[in-house]
Amino acid sequence: FRRNEFGFTLGGPLVHNKTAFFVEYQGFRQMLGTTQVLPVPTADERKGIDTTAFPGDTVHVAVNPVVAGILSRYPLPNDPGGPFGARTYATSSPVLTGADQLSVRLDHELSSKDKLMARFSLDDLRGPTTNPDQTAIDPAFAVRYVDHQRNGVVTWAHTSSPNFSWESSLSVTRTTPSFPTPDHTDPSVVFADGLYEPFDGAGGSVTAAFGNLFVGRQNFSWTRGQHSLKFGGEFRANRDTTYFGIAPNGQYVFGGGAAFATAPITSASGNHNIAVGQQLPDTLSAFLSGSAFSYTVAVAPPQFPQGDQIGVAAISRYDVNAYAEDTWKLSPILVLDYGLRFELYSPITERAHRTAGMEFVKGTIMRTNNDRVRSLTFLRDLRRSIRAVGKGTLAGGRASRARTSRI
Repeated sequence: FRRNEFGFTLGGPLVHNKTAFFVEYQGFRQMLGTTQVLPVPTADERKGIDTTAFPGDTVHVAVNPVVAGILSRYPLPNDPGGPFGARTYATSSPVLTGADQLSVRLDHELSSKDKLMARFSLDDLRGPTTNPDQTAIDPAFAVRYVDHQRNGVVTWAHTSSPNFSWESSLSVTRTTPSFPTPDHTDPSVVFADGLYEPFDGAGGSVTAAFGNLFVGRQNFSWTRGQHSLKFGGEFRANRDTTYFGIAPNGQYVFGGGAAFATAPITSASGNHNIAVGQQLPDTLSAFLSGSAFSYTVAVAPPQFPQGDQIGVAAISRYDVNAYAEDTWKLSPILVLDYGLRFELYSPITERAHRTAGMEFVKGTIMRTNNDRVRSLTFLRDLRRSIRAVGKGTLAGGRASRARTSRI
């Protein structure tokens, strides 16, 4: 185990009585050694010797050339007294995590009544490795968490008089949580009965989401008599893109059900010979001969993005909020806070029209393009809720969103 944390802060004036700055940075590095205990093929099993199919007998399987290549990439067992017997392999597999955080802020006085603030922040996250059992076989099988977060905001504050002021703000936030794997070639080989540790369990799977949030906000403050009023509004635009595909490299499953011999198999006793087409007795013989129970692969239509952009969906949603609140000083010892809030949410849409929606109207199922259902859903399901509540708490309702599903 090794961890290092470091950073600095720096701030001060840039222009006397006009402009000030502040910078902060923090770094994080960690290496965590994990103990992995896995079942792997024995030396005899790599030669096609199966002693588990029939008690007291040995079958000899002609090892499929592709399977032989996979077997050669497994480490040899090194702990025969371990939980998996002669197949036990024990090793240490490091889990790496790194992070860099940086923020820069500027404050500038435009005039005695106007102030400007600008800030930029980033947070780069790398790790941890989510499958150290797989990296014990091959580091290329790693699936690591990665997220590059960015946020920028500009705020302009204006004081018109001692009784009235306003503040305008614009901000952009971007996040990129994803689980990339560097191996986009090797297929995934899994064993339903746990015979061995899977080979490239991820199979090149793609899981990523790129979020973009744009926010505009306007606030006003007004003091009049015994009332301190605050009111304003906000607009939010979410424009996100996701990618998703399970095992686009392909995934073979052994041991999930019946598999059949593709070549003759002989036994030492001669009593358990297996002819072509006969059902194989166990997962090991099926794997050695390359006779999988099932094969699956994520495939995108030709007109859709491929590779690390498989399963793309471009999701958009918008909302508008408005509020008003008042602090009313009824007497020197009694103050009343109350307010109103309104929230309006748009249905979720897919910008490239690659999704469809279903609406249930009086028991009838309608399946249509998401853009066509948008206006119907919005008008029928829109719910507006405005409540007055005490002690300055704001509440509101939101419109129901059109549900979408990828096809």
